[in-house]
Amino acid sequence: MSNNRKIYSFKSVGQKQIDFDEQQVDVIKRSPIGILTPVSFAQSGGTLFSMTFDINDQIKDNLKNLILTNRGERLMMNDLGANLQSLVFEYNNEDVVNQVISSISNTVAKYMPFVDLRDFETRVESSSNGNTIGVVVTVTYAVPSIGATNQSVEAVIYTAG
Repeated sequence: MSNNRKIYSFKSVGQKQIDFDEQQVDVIKRSPIGILTPVSFAQSGGTLFSMTFDINDQIKDNLKNLILTNRGERLMMNDLGANLQSLVFEYNNEDVVNQVISSISNTVAKYMPFVDLRDFETRVESSSNGNTIGVVVTVTYAVPSIGATNQSVEAVIYTAG
């Protein structure tokens, strides 16, 4: 008879279920809110596209897209957008700046009424030879319903393709 006998202790088989349950950490899986633009494939996270998981990030992305959209670009929503492309060549005129502010205000009031617009700023981006590349519009806003204050979004309206 061979002496291939092994003895096992009941204590070496692992944890009791009750001890394991007490050690479990609650993992909160965050659900995606929306697709981040510009659309890109996700590097990780189990989604096909890069997603936003925070409501502040989604509002910022939506506001930027609303400002950059020109009227008539969105199918079945012809009045969506601030329509800034048509005004980009006249950015130095004070009347045009007031028109841009009015256009953004009206569009945000209609499509994102929960956003409280605060400040508006423009600056010109130029190439090394002095030609204007685009106008950068910075809008500062708050979303009181979620406690977001002093948020800003920057959109570049290009003068050439």
